[in-house]
Amino acid sequence: MYSRPLTPDSPRPAVALMHYAPAMALLPWIQSYWVLEQTFSALPTPQKLHPDGGVSLILDLASAAPQATLVASSRLVYQSFSGPVSRLGIRFQPGGLVALFGLDIQELMDTPIPVADLSLPGWDRLFACITDAPWPLVRHLPLLDNWLLLQARAQQAAPGTLQRLLPWLLTGRLDINTLISTQGLSRRTLERLLRDQVGLAPAQLNRLGQIKRARNLLIGGVQPVSSIALDCGFHDQAHFTHHFRRHTDETPGAYRKRKLTQIYNRPPDS
Repeated sequence: MYSRPLTPDSPRPAVALMHYAPAMALLPWIQSYWVLEQTFSALPTPQKLHPDGGVSLILDLASAAPQATLVASSRLVYQSFSGPVSRLGIRFQPGGLVALFGLDIQELMDTPIPVADLSLPGWDRLFACITDAPWPLVRHLPLLDNWLLLQARAQQAAPGTLQRLLPWLLTGRLDINTLISTQGLSRRTLERLLRDQVGLAPAQLNRLGQIKRARNLLIGGVQPVSSIALDCGFHDQAHFTHHFRRHTDETPGAYRKRKLTQIYNRPPDS
């Protein structure tokens, strides 16, 4: 079982976004799979891809000519949908794409790349299988698992220094100097590691971790914004609001209100 669907009696949102967990062996490199569907005509619906150091591989299957795009971004990405939408995605952990495919993340940052241009092993066959009979999208999740597991074996991928450090880097309450001293790293080593595997500097990844943690707490709908600010390592609510708006184009209050009006299913770590 990958996840539970919306119940038939649930109010249907303009766009239904569902998240699914990958195989356990893939968790060091894959955050989640996701399905985005809209089967009826509607006004354009804006959606945001929030940066968190990860990378998205997005298959757009609603058009007559299906396509797949790789998105590695250090900043907020807007997408707008109207009419039928049928998308299937893989969200890689920070460093996951490099670990499984050995790509140069710096060459990919902030420029969407057609997956067909990347010569990923086994991709053409996988893409043909999915586009030959795309619906329902959830039926392709085992194919994604198998493709990525084969690649992990081919690369002899194993959790390393980055995977050990990510829980600390993404807490949102990290002091970089403390991490360096406790983990036996030099600042230069940490900077090179993140540059080569994530495409970001330590301070950038730390800030994105703060914002992601804040987004998750805001979705909880209970904790006061001022308390979330302190819990995520900001000096005060004003400091938090400034950086939250800079990274999401919304105030914390507006973000909470918008998210709590949506019906969605998200992974525990999203």
